[in-house]
Amino acid sequence: MCHVVLTPKYGGVRARLDSQAKYKGSPCCLGCKRFISFAKTKKERGYITTYLLTGHIPSHDLPPTLSVQEVLRRLKARYHQIRSRYNHKVTENKNCPLTLNDLIRIYIKQDQLCQITGFRCYLHDTSLPRQPYWALSLDHIVPVSHQLNNHYVWSADNLQVMSTILNSIKGDANDVEIVDWYKRFLAANMVLID
Repeated sequence: MCHVVLTPKYGGVRARLDSQAKYKGSPCCLGCKRFISFAKTKKERGYITTYLLTGHIPSHDLPPTLSVQEVLRRLKARYHQIRSRYNHKVTENKNCPLTLNDLIRIYIKQDQLCQITGFRCYLHDTSLPRQPYWALSLDHIVPVSHQLNNHYVWSADNLQVMSTILNSIKGDANDVEIVDWYKRFLAANMVLID
């Protein structure tokens, strides 16, 4: 997929996105394994690849146009998810530093653009059983798993808009790793047109 020289996976150490993994018995990097595993069909993998290369979403998969009220409702739902996760994970200070206004500011300031690809992401219906690859997710720049009780990792300054597919691939990696994976993915999938 991305043709990286695989690094060995060491027991007890967080796996990097370029760590060796296997998908159906074939070696690949952890990032590519997560990419392949996200798609439920080969056809969907093609749609996701096209989205990651061009930002294009097929007409049958386009997100709905949302009213301002619906955007606010969905941002409120996201805010409650983050607060619930904060209350569940954090053992020390129980005052979440994030507010709904912070999420609205991020949504407006970052203009629904994935901060890695620059492609538009869309708020999806959280009642659906599965998030679409183009869905807008709020990524923790410094993953919360690295510093659960650090107030900063839960703050607005540590959140960025990211497509669901890239956030799924990123997992608890840092931004440098996901950017490196994305560059390798682009290089491996680009076709030069003369």
